[in-house]
Amino acid sequence: MPGIVMPQEIHGLLRKRLTDIDPCDSAVNCLVAQARAEGLVESLEILKAISAQTIERLYLMIEEAALARLANSEARHIKEEKRGTILRHWMSQMVMNYQHQQLRHKPVIPWHAG
Repeated sequence: MPGIVMPQEIHGLLRKRLTDIDPCDSAVNCLVAQARAEGLVESLEILKAISAQTIERLYLMIEEAALARLANSEARHIKEEKRGTILRHWMSQMVMNYQHQQLRHKPVIPWHAG
């Protein structure tokens, strides 16, 4: 966190809270990680451990990290959904072609009057 001066213990914990946002696998997990990071900043604010300007910068950093992760997650979800739609369409075409081939090459059984 360039330009932000704070005690080393706080810096390490805050960095961990920020990095916890990035690997989240769902929007809910991302929002939980964001809330945890904001809770830490809120504690620092209440204790007046760092300046109000620094507090504001930290809140913005946390929000930007969460929004970036949520945007990335949404883009991946849309891509996976599109891939699934294409796969379903391809499979239905394969089934239709197979059925068409089966009907075209169905053996003719001669009818005998007997």
